[in-house]
Amino acid sequence: MVGDKTHRWSDEAGTIVFSGAGEPLRVAYDLTSDLWTWKFPDGQMQLHRLLPDAAPASAGQITGAW
Repeated sequence: MVGDKTHRWSDEAGTIVFSGAGEPLRVAYDLTSDLWTWKFPDGQMQLHRLLPDAAPASAGQITGAW
């Protein structure tokens, strides 16, 4: 869910794509171990993995609790 709308997401070579309510939203990102950084035109947002004892995240392996 994004807000009150249901969306789907996909990973397209370093860009996460949200679709489901009009024009898709594309957000470039970097993933380094347990730090996932989303890059927006006016800044960035860092997400930290909540289960650091699990195997490190890698490209294509972004599911989980962040």
